[in-house]
Amino acid sequence: MSSRSIRFEVRRGERLGIAGPVGAGQAEVLRAVLGTDPMVTGKILKHGKSLKTRRPGDAIAAGIGFVTEDRKDEGLILDTPITANTSQINIASVSRRRLLNFS
Repeated sequence: MSSRSIRFEVRRGERLGIAGPVGAGQAEVLRAVLGTDPMVTGKILKHGKSLKTRRPGDAIAAGIGFVTEDRKDEGLILDTPITANTSQINIASVSRRRLLNFS
């Protein structure tokens, strides 16, 4: 990924998409914002305050989401029911131990 600086601002109600040629680094940038990939340098600000996203749960709690470009392999657990796939984002609100039984 390029070492060039990037900056974007997303206002309430807006969605941000980053496009470019395959391999240009857009997914890596968004994964770093989400907390699944390390952020080498830089910072994320929310309402002028620094936001640390060390894991996806931090980003989700801050209202940040990510739709992967490869939803088949990275976005779904194909051998589980649709109810399990759609519950993953809210698992903490429905199970203290973060386990679900769909059988």
